[in-house]
Amino acid sequence: MSQTPSVIPDAHHAPYQLPLNPHDFKLAIQRGLGRIYQHATQYGLEGMEDAVVHACTHNLRYDTQCEDASQDWLINIIQCANAQDRIFPRILDHIESTLANTSADDEEIPRYYFAGMLLEIANVGISRARELLYKLLITPAAGYDTPPGADEVISLDGKDGLAHVFEQLASLLNRDQLEQWTVGLCLSHYDEQHSEGDGLILLSEWSRVNEELSSLLEFYQTENPSRPTCIESNSEQDFQPGLGDYRSLPQFLDRSTRKKDAIRFRDTTAEDVISWVNKAPGSNYGAWIRRWGRHAPKDETLTITSEILRETNPNHIHKYLMAFTQHCPLPFIDCRLLALVDNPSEKVRWKSYQALATCSQSDIRELAFTKRSRENLTEGSLYLFTSSYQPGDHAVIEEALFLTDDHHDLHTIGFSLLDIFKERNTPESLNSMLYLYEHGPCMNCRYHAIEIMQKAEVIPDWVSQEARHDADGSIRELITGSEDI
Repeated sequence: MSQTPSVIPDAHHAPYQLPLNPHDFKLAIQRGLGRIYQHATQYGLEGMEDAVVHACTHNLRYDTQCEDASQDWLINIIQCANAQDRIFPRILDHIESTLANTSADDEEIPRYYFAGMLLEIANVGISRARELLYKLLITPAAGYDTPPGADEVISLDGKDGLAHVFEQLASLLNRDQLEQWTVGLCLSHYDEQHSEGDGLILLSEWSRVNEELSSLLEFYQTENPSRPTCIESNSEQDFQPGLGDYRSLPQFLDRSTRKKDAIRFRDTTAEDVISWVNKAPGSNYGAWIRRWGRHAPKDETLTITSEILRETNPNHIHKYLMAFTQHCPLPFIDCRLLALVDNPSEKVRWKSYQALATCSQSDIRELAFTKRSRENLTEGSLYLFTSSYQPGDHAVIEEALFLTDDHHDLHTIGFSLLDIFKERNTPESLNSMLYLYEHGPCMNCRYHAIEIMQKAEVIPDWVSQEARHDADGSIRELITGSEDI
């Protein structure tokens, strides 16, 4: 098996040349690479302005919920190229036209991204951006926690901005479109920039002379504005294992309260898990089982493993495999478990790779060596090296790496590479992390790749120089000690 020479960048030479060509510029701005900043400061943005406008009006991040949207980075690039007089009007024209020609419930419109961009432009003194931000605030997308632009208006105009946000929340309340926790979120955002409790003091003062704000305050105080969670209490009634509708079980648990899991799951047995799986809709993910497995006694995980071997329904097998993570390894390995990587169900194959990755037996390592086709890698087969990795295996892994236009596949490969090397401060990680740095679509993964190279003391100079201008503030801080662009 041979790889394309360009798959893994040279540690001694940057894999790009300045000025960037249009194709490389578009790829790099989508991923937020620092070479965009280098290009703009040295060569300006002539010939690249369409790509910049597109990036400023479309949220191009791979994971729009978890990655830094980086509007501040884009604005800084435009300014350092002295192109704001040409590009800012184009950005504002696009946003204004989009808002005027789409309905409020069109979820394809990146209203929250627009709000962040408008705030950045307003902060440099462009009054039109401020006007559009307020227009965005009063035409919220339906079903969201806070109206798009609420946080930005508060950040931009402080007390006056908070007053405008409250007016909009009161309007939503009158139309029965206000979620119970939204008021608290807006108050918290204001308090973050001032002092704790300041926002509520203002709302209380204004409510004395404004009937609608009085109703909003009453709504806030009557209805608990805190976002509801399934793990606020330790009482027995909170969790009825294996009973009732699947939604009564926790799906995702806040990290700050994971210590309560041991209490929550202390009386939950493998039979409860099996009962729930048999009743749950096939499409339900069952992520709570991962949390249960973390605290389950070995005899209970043995029961689940036996159920996996007995079960034929792929939806059920997939859910049972959820229990097995680095905190809950498979209790034994045999040929039937190894055979799951060839199951007809893609999601069973995906989850079986991760479950088998919890063990270091020689059978797992042998399987890892055989499952290195492109199809295998995009299903997560590299996870098999997580526990079974031995010095020198990096060469086998590197030989299997390839490029694809499918960002999901690249992300899967990158995620598995991180799992292999995140606990191994070895120089053998270098090429895999360079592959991830250069080709991975996710800024969070890029951060961890740089971190691994730093810990192994193998980070190339060109990576350090480029990363100091990355779109992700946490990456800039990792390199320079500051998030400043």
